[in-house]
Amino acid sequence: MSSSQGSSTHLPVFVAGTRHWTVGDVRSFSGQSFNGQTLGGAPGASVDSVEDAIAEFRYRHDLISAEECEAWLALRGLEYTDLHDCISRRSSGVASRDDREAEIDFLLSDQFAAVVRALSWRVAMAVELQLPLPSTAPAPSACWREWEQRFDDQRGQLLSTEARTRVLARLRRSLTRVHFLSAEFDSINAALEARSCVNEDRTTLESVAAANGYPYRQDSCFIDELPAEWAPILCACALGAASSPLSLDGRFLLLSTLQRTEPRLTDADVLARIDSVIVEQHFDALASKHVRWIIPVGHG
Repeated sequence: MSSSQGSSTHLPVFVAGTRHWTVGDVRSFSGQSFNGQTLGGAPGASVDSVEDAIAEFRYRHDLISAEECEAWLALRGLEYTDLHDCISRRSSGVASRDDREAEIDFLLSDQFAAVVRALSWRVAMAVELQLPLPSTAPAPSACWREWEQRFDDQRGQLLSTEARTRVLARLRRSLTRVHFLSAEFDSINAALEARSCVNEDRTTLESVAAANGYPYRQDSCFIDELPAEWAPILCACALGAASSPLSLDGRFLLLSTLQRTEPRLTDADVLARIDSVIVEQHFDALASKHVRWIIPVGHG
């Protein structure tokens, strides 16, 4: 069912309770009209840039072969021309011209999976609580408002101090914040010499890099946000010491841990991560119990 054949509104996305939940339900739940919205990108995109963007889209969705791509699109009521036209609009910063183009742009957006996941949580909650399900599709807005209130109530009950404390204890290492400095050198010898200055002469990596004109920067993030190769180094390295050189695209990187901060519930970023874990675990479990997927969506 391509754009020339009609809407995907009635295509089922998942089954839960006594009914199919459709693309129309997802769009209704999102509460947004995508008409008139530009999708970003550089105006006047070339054919090559559009093809590159399509290749990136296929890679991101693991659509290696043409057959896999066509099957993925067909499940959403789309054809390759719909993908090409959508990417062309996105690359050129052009708004969808009508409701069907808006629907296609929504189906192929990153937002679609996020909205579907949020909807599946609320539907699963409704089934679990034995709330009446709407008989019409798409469901009326009054249904979404009632369910949203129920969802907020359940979320508030989940986010108790006790639950947050338990998750904090479990995620203490991954939510430890590391403040560190990284410096890039153009040769292994320069990196080794800088490391020697830091570790033997008790100077700082920042001062060595600055004195010799090498680029450096300070960063701060949770341990689980670090590149996999960096995390053990920055966790084990003595404060202020320089790591062994890491090869990086022909350059050589030194890392230096400046500070490690234990996670606390008073840290807004820590609290947001913990709350997200609690909510996701609870409602993903409900969705696993009550939802059968027809169009698989990644959770990102």
